[in-house]
Amino acid sequence: LPPLPPPPPPPPVSELAPLPPARVVTKSTSCGSVTLKWETATPRTGYPLQGYEVSASRLDRAADPVMLNVGADAHTAEVTGLASGTHYSLTVRGWCAAGLGLPTEPLLVLTDPAAAAPATPFEVPSLDPASTGACDGIDLLLPALRPGCAGDASLRVLVSSGGEWRTAADGVVHRSLRLNGLDAYAAHRFRLVAVNAAGESAAGRPSATMLTDGAHGGLISPPEVRPTSSASFRVSWAVSPCRPQLLWEVLYAHRAEQPGGRVAGEARVWRTAVGGVAGGSVEVPDLRCPLGCAFRVRSAELKGWDQWSDPSAEVRSPDLPPIPAGAVRVELALSAGPAGLVAAEARVEAPGAREAEAELLRAVGAALHTAPSRFALLEARAAGRYAVMDILPAGASEHDTRRPEALAMELAHRKPGLRGAGVDTRVAAVLLLLQDGSVAPLGTRTEEPLAARALKLTIGICAAVGGAISLVMLARACSHSAAHRNGGRHKRVRGTPDSRRPRRPGKRAQDAAESEEDVSDCA
Repeated sequence: LPPLPPPPPPPPVSELAPLPPARVVTKSTSCGSVTLKWETATPRTGYPLQGYEVSASRLDRAADPVMLNVGADAHTAEVTGLASGTHYSLTVRGWCAAGLGLPTEPLLVLTDPAAAAPATPFEVPSLDPASTGACDGIDLLLPALRPGCAGDASLRVLVSSGGEWRTAADGVVHRSLRLNGLDAYAAHRFRLVAVNAAGESAAGRPSATMLTDGAHGGLISPPEVRPTSSASFRVSWAVSPCRPQLLWEVLYAHRAEQPGGRVAGEARVWRTAVGGVAGGSVEVPDLRCPLGCAFRVRSAELKGWDQWSDPSAEVRSPDLPPIPAGAVRVELALSAGPAGLVAAEARVEAPGAREAEAELLRAVGAALHTAPSRFALLEARAAGRYAVMDILPAGASEHDTRRPEALAMELAHRKPGLRGAGVDTRVAAVLLLLQDGSVAPLGTRTEEPLAARALKLTIGICAAVGGAISLVMLARACSHSAAHRNGGRHKRVRGTPDSRRPRRPGKRAQDAAESEEDVSDCA
């Protein structure tokens, strides 16, 4: 037996509404409709009957009721848009100017079975906005069942977590569906199969990729970025508590400037800034963005998930103070940061920071055999592994008169070790910083040894002289060979009368061969 129908609605507020119609019966049924007939409802005095409302509700409440309004003189109505092979509860009630009357007792009807298998579902499952955010479950919002003789009796939900499709739920008639037992470290896609008594449809289109824990906005939301120095940024993003073991990759893109000073914000080339990051924050230690950079993140360890987050807003690197007149600004990349230098922010005041800066400058001066007053530290970052400093011109009282450019080149070529109190490191690389914020490497081109250059010059001269001698000898040989053959021909012409006779074909062929030999020799 089908379940009991839902309780009737409460009585109308007004007692002047018409009484329920009598003798409501089924006139006919089909796989998608039901036709009812009834007797006229009795109106109240002074409030004539104006029409009837016919309602058909599924007993499983899988869909909203189907409503139909007819005129006061109607005694029959066909309710269409019903699902095949489904139990419905039908009621009829009259209405007038005072309001709706009481409905009739529910009439239970079973529609006829489906006449044909349903078509392939066009709509796809989506994430329910009311999802609870469980780590092992997803709340889906499904399309409504399609009515008619080839409509949907139920839906089968298929799921793929990066592999084969499998059945996640069958016999689904409601629009909301909760699926549990899903892997939090995999992305899932869903598709539908419609089923009725006549058969089933082909599987519909796959849905967008979904994850457990609700809307998982942290994966697609843009990260937050703030500059921490002239060449470093702190990038932060949301991390789900359902996936604490994920590792992340951070990408950046410069805002390129086109010829003429125009800025191209759309033509971005994305490059990896840092990879293998655990957690939701990382310091990008060696990146300058004078025009601005955008950032985005992605986890490559999430099975089946290939989406990057949305790009962040473009963030510019802070400007350093102007370069003093005659000075050269460089950035030292050190093998290890000196003790006492703070990494998180440029020039953070901390206990011992000033002494650590002074010790670093003394170590640089000692390595170059010059006074530490020739150097001014502007910032240090990444646990002191990068230090930006100005190399100043020599003062009037200083004995070392080398130009700042010479000291910078010596640092770049020698890459000396730096030793001092709390300082035990080595220069790994040197960059030249320009006033417009751009950088240029130093020390990448080394001076070639004098002996090597002399050897290359000697080989070149010898090759040139040898080639000239070979050409002269070849020309002389060619000339001598041609003169010898021409002399023989002249003798034949100036000889006896018999020698003036036409030459035989064999002789002409021999002369032609000798001419070809002459050309070959000269070539």
